[in-house]
Amino acid sequence: MQKFKQKIQSKKAVVAVVGLGYVGLPLAHAIKKAGFEVVGIDIKKIQDKFLRTTTSYEVLKKADIVIICLPTPLTKHKEPDMSYIKAGLEEIKKHLQKNQLIILESTTYPGTTEELLLPALESTGLKVGQDFYLAYSPERIDPGNQKFNLKNTPKVIAGVTKICTNLTKLFYEQFIDQVVPVSSPKVAETAKLLENIFRIVNISMINELALLCGKMDIDIWEVIEAAKTKPFGFMPFYPSAGAGGHCLEKHQKIFIKHNNNYSLAPIYKIYQQFKDTLEHLQVLSYNQKTQKAEFNRITLFARRSADDLMSIRTYYNHQLKITSKHPVFVYTNKALKIKFAQDIKTEDSLIFSASIPQISLKTIKLDVIDIIKTFAPDFIKKIRAKPKNGHFKHFKKYFTANKNKHDYLRYNYLPLKIYLDLEKQIKWPRENLKLATGNGPSYNEISAIINLDKDFCRLIGYYLSEGCLTSDSKTRRIRFTFHTDEQAYINDIKNI
Repeated sequence: MQKFKQKIQSKKAVVAVVGLGYVGLPLAHAIKKAGFEVVGIDIKKIQDKFLRTTTSYEVLKKADIVIICLPTPLTKHKEPDMSYIKAGLEEIKKHLQKNQLIILESTTYPGTTEELLLPALESTGLKVGQDFYLAYSPERIDPGNQKFNLKNTPKVIAGVTKICTNLTKLFYEQFIDQVVPVSSPKVAETAKLLENIFRIVNISMINELALLCGKMDIDIWEVIEAAKTKPFGFMPFYPSAGAGGHCLEKHQKIFIKHNNNYSLAPIYKIYQQFKDTLEHLQVLSYNQKTQKAEFNRITLFARRSADDLMSIRTYYNHQLKITSKHPVFVYTNKALKIKFAQDIKTEDSLIFSASIPQISLKTIKLDVIDIIKTFAPDFIKKIRAKPKNGHFKHFKKYFTANKNKHDYLRYNYLPLKIYLDLEKQIKWPRENLKLATGNGPSYNEISAIINLDKDFCRLIGYYLSEGCLTSDSKTRRIRFTFHTDEQAYINDIKNI
């Protein structure tokens, strides 16, 4: 054991991290940064320029320390799914060597280390505390936390034997500031559950209190600000969409209100149960104007499938599932760019909101004429300016010399070029102006000033996801492509 201690202290021990998710990947990086040789194992081949990775457990033959960071999602019966740990354990058992330290970091039920891992590993004929070492240390990764990281967050550890505890403590001390040993793996496993229960209970409580305060016309945010002035016995929690995060199952849940009944349900069930009665359904959302959480009616709810969905996972385990041609903001080479999802590289940084943004509700206006003026003169010649209300005949004195003045007066329009030449004289507000192109079946018109409201922004969203530019002879067109069954989308675009 003394040689093993020296190997850890000199950082010559080889470390294998099994499972490269939001826990395993940053942990592997931290261990390698501390000076150890590290290899990551994952069923999906992870490309990481800083870390050696593989899908094969054969590398365990040369590993001194094996850290298990496999997921334990909840089953439909709300029990931990141990299948990932059991599958990984079978592979670890095949390659178990003398003087190996096995550490479990997965969130699990009390007794897992001693009742599941220990018998399986000792079935090889090797004895814990003599031939190999076994311990439990619950993960405390908080992706995106700017204050507490892996190094400055205290690490709870417990070995099956005292020797196991000492070796585990020695290892983590090489790259974590404070290591906290406890008496047994069961204590460490239960401590992790207590941390999670504390969080879920308090989030649930504050959400229930927010509903009550809403009915009593009490500002829950002011209540929290007042309560958190107490310097002891209180920790602030805030109303939210619920207890989410990386430890729960993949089906996202939201708070809903239906006929004055409140519940928390996965999105897919909401679609199944309420798609025909959306007018009676409300969801908990954030009101940008009042800066409060409140229930609001759903205006559009549709479901669709896509054949080319791809999954993107970041260093901090933010996960996106989007189509390959979806445009995404990335920050790379000190510049903000837009890339298709399929073109994102490991060196690109994705942009995520760390908090709910404070957005001004002041209406933004888009002046179409100013945009058109930057185009070629030939394009301007094709456009006519028409009043929304009123008549240009009151300003006929300004264009009496024009040979087409009778058409202008009869059809109440001006070529855009003439309008721009006369704009300062006639002082016609652009808000009361339409721009028209084409004739007959090809006739189109839009407002000269467009409000960038939610309808317009939704139309842009439709274009980014379902739109394209095409050319028909010399005419360019914007097209949207939907399935004939997607009437909700089609009708929405028609209304806009």
